[in-house]
Amino acid sequence: MRFFAVILTAGLVATPLAATADPLTPFLPGSSVVALADALPHYENAENRTKEFYTEWWSFVFQLEDGYWTDAVFSITNIGPGDGKGKVDTELELPDGQKFKESKDLALGEWSNAKDTFRLSFGENTLNGPLEAMTLHLKNRSFEAEYKITNLVPPWKPGSGRVQFGARADQYYLFQIIAPIARVEGTVRIDGEEQARTVKGLVYVEHHVASAGLAEFPKQWIRFRTQDPQTTFLLGDLRTPDGYGGKPIRFVVLWKDGVKQFESVDFQLKFDRVRPDIKKAEYQIPQILEFQGTDGDAKFHGAFKAPKDGGRTDFLEEADAATRFVVSKFARPMLYNWNSVFAIEVSSPGRKVDIRGKGRYYLSIFKP
Repeated sequence: MRFFAVILTAGLVATPLAATADPLTPFLPGSSVVALADALPHYENAENRTKEFYTEWWSFVFQLEDGYWTDAVFSITNIGPGDGKGKVDTELELPDGQKFKESKDLALGEWSNAKDTFRLSFGENTLNGPLEAMTLHLKNRSFEAEYKITNLVPPWKPGSGRVQFGARADQYYLFQIIAPIARVEGTVRIDGEEQARTVKGLVYVEHHVASAGLAEFPKQWIRFRTQDPQTTFLLGDLRTPDGYGGKPIRFVVLWKDGVKQFESVDFQLKFDRVRPDIKKAEYQIPQILEFQGTDGDAKFHGAFKAPKDGGRTDFLEEADAATRFVVSKFARPMLYNWNSVFAIEVSSPGRKVDIRGKGRYYLSIFKP
């Protein structure tokens, strides 16, 4: 929900799509290696310093053991009064059900980054590299935490990692997955407690840069993600609005025991068993998604399936009055998520692999 809110409040209130949009160039095939320059803030780029709808964020999705739950988002935006505003959002839930939610707003000058190494400082909250072995430190009124993140597969981006909106070089969207799957160990100290708590588990980390307002493209966003050290499968499908012909922005990648099996930004995706939302029939939900494509001499074919019941969030019902007033002028967002199963077959000359597992299927419908 927090990640969904960042997308909406940072992007959907940006400049509306022109009546006749330029052609869209989605992720292009190419190197999938994440460089230091990819992961560092892009605010200092000339096209971003004063662009009203520039937004950038780093998000952390944890899967902790022993009943702990947490997440965190670092973000920078020019939307609204002032430019280069930073923010840190964190949540923490303890095994006994206690919940803590913190949000820290930072003016330009209260956040910074190193130039020749990966280091972000947002007030007293820091993220230090290298990218494959980061340390995240969070300091709030209610709790302080430090997490050591060790990648099990390297940072990855879908091909070029860049989507281009039209011919203008300053209209783009960048995306990298800094930690497709990583182990995390750390400590959490609750305000008022003398002893720090030890936590461990897994974490997924990604980085987005929107130099073209997100209002330029979201109509529907499908994501599938596993957090499994042995089988890491990630898929994304973002559908652009009619001004771009509904052209998809896609990626898929699979690692097995740390070895990449295939990756693609140009593959077929088919929806099946499409059903209406039981409360709002205008929202159409694909229950089964089938995909297939090639990567060099490897062919892949797979599907994932959601059960009938799962999580459902009506963003406008959950949002505060001010956010609801603004967002409702541009979209009627709904977020669904399910524990899902998947099966994939990968074949190449002399080799065939069948892989099955479980993951999380997310469907965000911005405009039904």
